[in-house]
Amino acid sequence: MSQLKVDSIVPSGGLPAGASGGGIIQVVTRELTTYFTTTSTSYVDWTDMNVTITPRSSSNKIFIMTTFCCGNSATNSFQYARLLRNTTVIAQGDSAGTAQRCWIDCAQGAGNTHETIQYSKAGIYLDSPATTSAITYKIQVIRTVNGTSYWGRTSSIADENRSSTPSILTVMEVSG
Repeated sequence: MSQLKVDSIVPSGGLPAGASGGGIIQVVTRELTTYFTTTSTSYVDWTDMNVTITPRSSSNKIFIMTTFCCGNSATNSFQYARLLRNTTVIAQGDSAGTAQRCWIDCAQGAGNTHETIQYSKAGIYLDSPATTSAITYKIQVIRTVNGTSYWGRTSSIADENRSSTPSILTVMEVSG
């Protein structure tokens, strides 16, 4: 005779509100192996760098993680990324002085040539959307000074100097 012994079984919808725990309910991820470029000095959607998730409970949170590389075709260049929930910007710094409000900074300082500089970036954020409606999380990017910004690869024209990495955006519903 077989026996199955467990300490507890968590329902597929997660733990009830107020219960201890905090298990992962669902995971949605997007992996891009292509790159995106822009010369825009206003934030634009990074094509296909988005995921949609429908929370099972309005008390659950959404944990967001991303990783990508970025570069620019010019020295003394500045590019930034921000995170949105549908059309609302949710992860960015404050507006102190003339600082660029962003989630992830990919600035390239003066004197660094685009042939030798690349940035591997990662970001995390815990969101409390308080809904059971479908939510789309997306990344927008901007290039504020000089050149073309590259997202998902370095900017070097010469293949032997260029690298390309997958760009990944993952969201996880975590029980509240």
